[in-house]
Amino acid sequence: MESAAGRRPLLRIGELSRRVGVSDHLLRAWESRYGLLHPVRSPGGFRLYSEADQSRIRAMQAYLADGLSAAEAARAVLGAASAQAARAVQAGEAAPATAGDPGAALRQALDAFDEPAAQPRPVPVAEFSTSTVF
Repeated sequence: MESAAGRRPLLRIGELSRRVGVSDHLLRAWESRYGLLHPVRSPGGFRLYSEADQSRIRAMQAYLADGLSAAEAARAVLGAASAQAARAVQAGEAAPATAGDPGAALRQALDAFDEPAAQPRPVPVAEFSTSTVF
């Protein structure tokens, strides 16, 4: 099956499982626990995975082989994707949306948002007078 744009084939979970050597049960767990995969649904309700999903699984496997826990590996994979999206935004490039996933562009934009930098700097209590604090 191909994506809505007809360019890239989408894989059902069994085929993806066979290609990457990870059970379909574990793929669903990584999807639900860590948000690692972003499948679209076929008209029949089947999950359909993209090449980007396959790449994230392979990166996850590499981090696991390096000794990271599953949660740490997922954070590393998703952090790398966020960093890539942030570099594209800073370079003035539009992040490509995944065909068939209209929320992909929004998700990429939100991932690129530097939340800690957007938070106000806390004012040290020492800058307040005693009457202001009490």
